[in-house]
Amino acid sequence: MIRSNTLSTALIAFIMFLFSSLSSYSAEFTVPAWGEWGGASSTNGVFQSPGAEAGFYVDDTSNYPLIFSQDGQITVNASVPDDSSATLRFVFEYQSANLGTTEPSFEVTVSISGSTVTTYTETLPSQGSNTYSNVVMFIQEANKQVNIQDVQIAYDDPVSNYVPGIESTTVIEGGHWAAFEGAEINENGHLVFPASANFWAGFENTKAETMPFTFNDEGSISFQAASPSGQDVQVRFKFEAEPYPNNNPEFFTDSVTISGTEVATYTVDVPAFASYNDVQTFNSLLLFIGAETGFGQAGYRDIPVQLDSVTVYDDAYQVPVATDPPANGVRFIFQDQPYPNTAASLETDWVEIDSYDATTYTVTLPAYNGEFTGVSATTGFTNMLMYLSGNDQAVLIRDVELSIGSTTFGGANEDTLYFGNVFAGFDVNESTKTYYFPTPNGQSSHDYAGAALKDTREQGDTTSPWFGNGTPMNEPITITFVAALSNESFEPAPLYDGESAFDISDGSINTGAPTETGVQDDEYRWSAWVTQHELVSSDESKGDWISDIFWKRVQDLPATWSTEEGTGDSILTLKPNTGQFDAWSDAGETDGKFYLDQILRIEGDEGTSALLGKTVNFSGTVSSYTLDAKYTVTAFINTVDTSISGASNVLEDSSVSVELNSAGDFLISVDIPEGENYIPSLGFILGGRNANPDVPRGDIQIKNIVANFTPTSSITDAHFTNAHLSTPPSSYWSAGLGTFAQFDNTDGNGAIKGQAKITSTTGTNYIVSNGGVAENLADFGMAAGNIYNLDFYMKRTGTITTDMGVAEFTFYESDGTTVVSTEPSALSEYNHAGSDGTWTQYTQRVIVPDNAVKAVLKLYGGSVGTQIAFDDLSIAYVSPADIFEIWASDNGLSGADAAFNADPDSDGIPNGLENFLGTAPDSQSGGMSNIAYSTGSLSMQHSKSSNVSSDVTASYLWSTDLNTWIESGATYNGTSVTITAQDDTPSAGTTTATATVSGTNADTVFIKVSVSND
Repeated sequence: MIRSNTLSTALIAFIMFLFSSLSSYSAEFTVPAWGEWGGASSTNGVFQSPGAEAGFYVDDTSNYPLIFSQDGQITVNASVPDDSSATLRFVFEYQSANLGTTEPSFEVTVSISGSTVTTYTETLPSQGSNTYSNVVMFIQEANKQVNIQDVQIAYDDPVSNYVPGIESTTVIEGGHWAAFEGAEINENGHLVFPASANFWAGFENTKAETMPFTFNDEGSISFQAASPSGQDVQVRFKFEAEPYPNNNPEFFTDSVTISGTEVATYTVDVPAFASYNDVQTFNSLLLFIGAETGFGQAGYRDIPVQLDSVTVYDDAYQVPVATDPPANGVRFIFQDQPYPNTAASLETDWVEIDSYDATTYTVTLPAYNGEFTGVSATTGFTNMLMYLSGNDQAVLIRDVELSIGSTTFGGANEDTLYFGNVFAGFDVNESTKTYYFPTPNGQSSHDYAGAALKDTREQGDTTSPWFGNGTPMNEPITITFVAALSNESFEPAPLYDGESAFDISDGSINTGAPTETGVQDDEYRWSAWVTQHELVSSDESKGDWISDIFWKRVQDLPATWSTEEGTGDSILTLKPNTGQFDAWSDAGETDGKFYLDQILRIEGDEGTSALLGKTVNFSGTVSSYTLDAKYTVTAFINTVDTSISGASNVLEDSSVSVELNSAGDFLISVDIPEGENYIPSLGFILGGRNANPDVPRGDIQIKNIVANFTPTSSITDAHFTNAHLSTPPSSYWSAGLGTFAQFDNTDGNGAIKGQAKITSTTGTNYIVSNGGVAENLADFGMAAGNIYNLDFYMKRTGTITTDMGVAEFTFYESDGTTVVSTEPSALSEYNHAGSDGTWTQYTQRVIVPDNAVKAVLKLYGGSVGTQIAFDDLSIAYVSPADIFEIWASDNGLSGADAAFNADPDSDGIPNGLENFLGTAPDSQSGGMSNIAYSTGSLSMQHSKSSNVSSDVTASYLWSTDLNTWIESGATYNGTSVTITAQDDTPSAGTTTATATVSGTNADTVFIKVSVSND
């Protein structure tokens, strides 16, 4: 009793001391309630969870965010009801995983023991300026009950510790930078701009709580950095309104040169930046290695930069609460240059449209006086955009007039400003001036969909007022327009499902005209995509990538299908892109100012497409080619790896293309690998400058478009689809000496044509793989010591004899010259017979010798006067070469004498047992020997082969009557016999088997060896 009182007194004193220590912290709270997930539960203060994927979270957000700029503390009053121990793990996260990123995070554990409620405390280590808005608790031991009375957390006061602005500087530690577009952070934590990275590759600040930044007044950035290589290297920072693509407005700081391998402090000024209507906030901070205005610079590639703390000094502007746009509304945006070259952007307020009655609306902007850095008050604005805020609600907008001081553009009726250059899935009916913003579906419509002002002047009219010529906006701005909600219906935004084009049952690909609706269960097979590039003015070639643009309709490319008169053949016509020409051209130019790759394709699903792991073939006939020489057209099969960013994500080894520049046939084929990040596609690319619709640039017409996919063969160009081409891999197959062979795509086994035809003049004519140079066995999908089936299709076009061709592998040892074996050993062994003019499948067995490392494949024609065609070669594994069948053949057995249970030498030992014992099947052999008896046991010896065939297994059985045989170790009628075998005992090649009898005594016990052929 005295000990109990002493313990209680000490415990009470300890609790009082612990809680009094909390008063040194600026803020503290006791968790009022816990939420549960994953099967975790709590009843009357007793908590338990089924495992690591279940737990509890603080179900109260009133105390968030938590900040630990100095050490904090967690206190737990708890016990373990069963008087054992348990471990509580508390995880502090930036935010809940349901809301986004959990990082940064940290955790502590608290060990609980005993059935008496005890107070436990752990230090929460300082986390700098990081904030935490989610606390999670786990019980480490599955299904362990823990009584938790309360949990108290002590932390910094977030109000006193975090005030955005220059008064309390924002620090970004070195670990809060993430690379993008090919930039890298190496194993030393240094930032690198690799030679392989896209020119806009860089690094982004991931410490979200440091943003937004505001620069109503000038600010600065100081940072610690070094150049580990000792080379001078320049860096510059970029502030964006939001991460791309909503990055405007944006601006760069000046570049800073980093010198020396020792860490030093550098500073760069940040100019004041007020937005047009309000204080501009920046929610994205990027860093680039290089000095050019814009992104990186080639001269600084592959030079690592050590970057430590970055401190941003901005002003203390309080971010206003954002107001939501109206349910249905319209707003206008003016840009100094169209995206992606926009430096200044002026935005009107949203105007709510809430009536079906046509109503006149007015929205104004103050005069622009040069608020954007680098964009003066007299700079001409060249682009005007219009956006809707409501999805799936048509809105009529007409009689649009823009007034800048006394200058007026547009007006009523036919003079209205017309926003006809729709993008990202936006739609418009030109005749009614009704606009439609479909719900973004991630394919053919996006959340940034809108419309740009379209030039409606007559071609060549350069005198009529046109805003797009460049208009200063340094006077008050007024926009008036008539608008109303509309019941006009628009075609739903189309969906694309290229996988629907693939018939898995027969490997065909439906390349026919897109007759689907593009909605619900009838989605388009073909999809349209455009990549926009800089135009190299000297030769109008493709420059740097600018952006990707998804086009709503295939026809917008333009790509159209028609039916050829007389033949009824379907013809695909491709023309240079004229879409949005007036928005993408300079005044007075005949053609546009960008290089466009307009892509018409059938695309499979990422990671699961039926094309993955298959050979894909694609062919057609160019029936007409009248394109201007400045344009190129290619047919392609591509495999894209989505885990790689930029243009380098196209896998070269599994992508192929051919330029179509004149009338004639084309055929391409490639093996597509399997991969969870792989996307296969096939189709056409027309590349070149966007064209003026009033200037004809010709077209290309393609018919007989056929595609399919077949199982990939390990034999190169096994379908001969590439053998007829004039470029590799056509050199893979070659004709033997004196052989007349043709490789063409006039025929073949299947929809895609490709064949090798051998005309026999001597009876030994053949074609040979790899130009007759031996390849590694793995190149054929084979390995030494195995048996394979070589399958192929053949047909005969000559009629003198009835025989067909044969295939032959020749194997070589490691020196590459010594012939090890050929299969078949005699070509007459495979005198295939087949029907004239019919593709028929044949199979030959191939045995690869144990010491083979390389091989050559030859395909032989038939007897003199025949023409034999080959197609679709494939190799299939059968079994190891050390099987009983091969053993029997090697021992000269054939026919009935080669059977597993046959006994051709009449010695009472069948062939299967001879294989196991290592005895000869053609001469009499002995069986068991040295039989010895002792009390309760029997032993005997027999020979055993050191090379028992892989499909031969042996077991020991016992019996008391020679009729019923029992497995070793089993009990029968009360008697149990266990038989153990010791190989190479008492000498190599001899096995001693010992049978031990237990249980009921038996008058007689017999044992035997039984073999089977698996």
